[in-house]
Amino acid sequence: MKRLTWLLGMSALGAALILVAFRGQAAASDSASCAAADGFVLAFCINVPTSTVRRETTVPLVTLPSQRADVRVEATVAGSDALAIALGVDRSVERLETLFGSPFTARPRVLVFASASSFSVGARELFGYSPETADRVAKTYGGIFDRPTATIAVNWSASGTQRMNAAIAHELTHLMVREATGANDIPAWLDEGLATLVEQDSAGPSIATADEQLSGRAVAANGAITLMQLDSVADFHKAYTRLDRPLYAYAAYATRQVGERIGWQGILAVLAATKTGESFADAYTIASNETIPALSRRISADRSAVIVATGGVDASGNVRWSLFAGTPDTAVQVSITGAKGYSVTFTATTDSLGMYRGSFGSTAAAGIYTVRVAGTSATFSTAR
Repeated sequence: MKRLTWLLGMSALGAALILVAFRGQAAASDSASCAAADGFVLAFCINVPTSTVRRETTVPLVTLPSQRADVRVEATVAGSDALAIALGVDRSVERLETLFGSPFTARPRVLVFASASSFSVGARELFGYSPETADRVAKTYGGIFDRPTATIAVNWSASGTQRMNAAIAHELTHLMVREATGANDIPAWLDEGLATLVEQDSAGPSIATADEQLSGRAVAANGAITLMQLDSVADFHKAYTRLDRPLYAYAAYATRQVGERIGWQGILAVLAATKTGESFADAYTIASNETIPALSRRISADRSAVIVATGGVDASGNVRWSLFAGTPDTAVQVSITGAKGYSVTFTATTDSLGMYRGSFGSTAAAGIYTVRVAGTSATFSTAR
C-alpha cells in the first residue's frame, strides 16, 4: 500500500512533486514529428512500429551490469555516470514490476549515446530512420522509444543522471502499460498520466516543484482541454503544441482522480479489461459508476484558489511560490505579512491559466511569513 501513496494521494497537490521536462509519447516517423519539449532536456519520442527484431548499431557501446534490463552505454560516457544510469534503470524496472504486479515479458533495452551525432547514427541503424530524419531527431529530441523492440535510445548529452533516469522511468511505464493492456489502445491522457506519475516519483525531491502539479489543476479548471480531446496520441500532441508542459500535469491530475475513484487495484483491473477487448471507457464506467465525460467535468469543477511553495530557500533567501487564483488574466491583490509588523501589498496579474508565480525573502529578515491572495493563504519559512 505504501508504494501507492505517491500515486493516488491527493494531498500531494501541495507537496514537492514535479512534472520534469522529459517528454513523452509522440508518434514520430519519417513523415511526422513530435512536439518539442521545454528547455530542461529535449523530448522523448515514440517511434512508429518497426520489426520486432532488435537491430544493432556500429556505435561502440559497453554492456553494463544490470539485473533487469539490457543497458549499454557509449564508451565515451564517464564510467560513474554509466553505472548510475544502470542502477537507475534497475530501480525503475523493479519499481514498475512491483507496482503493476507483473514482470516485463521482454527484457527492456536501454541504449545511451554520448552525443547528438552518435545518437543520430543509432537512430538510423536501430530504427531505420533516413539520414535526414535521424539528424533532425538528434537535434530536437533527447531519446526515442521503440515499442516493438522494447528499446529506449537516449542522448546522454541532453541532460544528467537524475533527470535521465526519470525520463527512462516514464518510457518504461509506457512499455509496462502496453503489456498490461495487451497492446490494446487506452486513452492517451491515461497512458501519459500514469507515465508522468511514475516519472514524478522517480525524479525525487531535489528537482521537484509543486508548480507543475498545480498547473495540471489549472488546466482542468480553466477548461483549456477536455479528456475527450486527448483520446489518441495525435490528439495529445496536437494539444501539446498549444498547452506545452502543463498538458502532462493535466493528464497526471486526471489519472490521480481516477485512482481516487477506483483505487490502484481498480486501475489495474480496468487495464486488464482492455486486454480482453473491452474499451477503457466502458471498463471505467463499470468500475466507477462515472463516465469519462463526467470525470472530465468533475476535475474541471474545482476553481478554488491554492498557493504552494515550489522549492526550498535559495542562496539569496528567497522562497518561490505559485498561485492558482481560479480566474485567468485577472488582477489580484497580494499581501505578505510576517513577524514584527512586516507587511507588503501589491497587485499581480494571473496568466492565461489563472496562475501567478512569485518569490519572497531576500529583502526581509529570515522568518515565518504568510502570503494571502484570492481568498486563500499559505505560510512558509525563509530561514535557510
